[in-house]
Amino acid sequence: MDKKVTFDFYKVEMPYGYSFETAIDELSKVTELKNRVVEINGDPLRWEEIDTSLRFITGDLVKLRMYLLPSKGGLHSKVEDIGLEADEGIAEETVFFYDKNTKTLVYQRNRYGVSASRFQDYLLHFYKPKGGTIDFLPLLRKSGLERLDKMDEIRKFSYRLARPTDNKYNRISDGSTEESIELLDDLSAMAVNIELSMGHYKGSMAIDKVKERAKKLFRRESTKAN
Repeated sequence: MDKKVTFDFYKVEMPYGYSFETAIDELSKVTELKNRVVEINGDPLRWEEIDTSLRFITGDLVKLRMYLLPSKGGLHSKVEDIGLEADEGIAEETVFFYDKNTKTLVYQRNRYGVSASRFQDYLLHFYKPKGGTIDFLPLLRKSGLERLDKMDEIRKFSYRLARPTDNKYNRISDGSTEESIELLDDLSAMAVNIELSMGHYKGSMAIDKVKERAKKLFRRESTKAN
């Protein structure tokens, strides 16, 4: 039976002088299982495997589900408690893949596993950048643009812009995007979140203009990645 696995793509942003590689190195120094466990939102999380030996970093995270445990049953036996010890739970696994050159994180989407936001919190437990945090900024994929083209109603649109730190970066001539980046420069901020919606009013936003905006942001991100 085929099993569908979904992955999300993120650009990892960290304050100047800090890196995702160093954060993972800090994790890898914690070798005892009990010391790897961090409880976040009531769930024990830990890293299971990490490999940093190549250009890519690969890892396996696990969430221990300690509640709402399933029962077990056999063809010739009744349904009964699964029989775990008090300190045991169901291991929900999540894998990730990080490209050191492009600073791109490929992260498995698993509704029962460790979400990307919880992975951020987990990293911050062991590695705390001064004057900033660890951000996973979603990358818009071409397939996402194709789905956007098919939409006939858009009630909410949000995106995040990070202030460019590369002197070689060429800004795209795009009024509102350029204005947002200038605002970040003026206020010495690193990122801005922009959310536009219809709120409680009926109807849709200007679909063509939202699609145009998304495509411009996609081209901007593609330019940064090259």
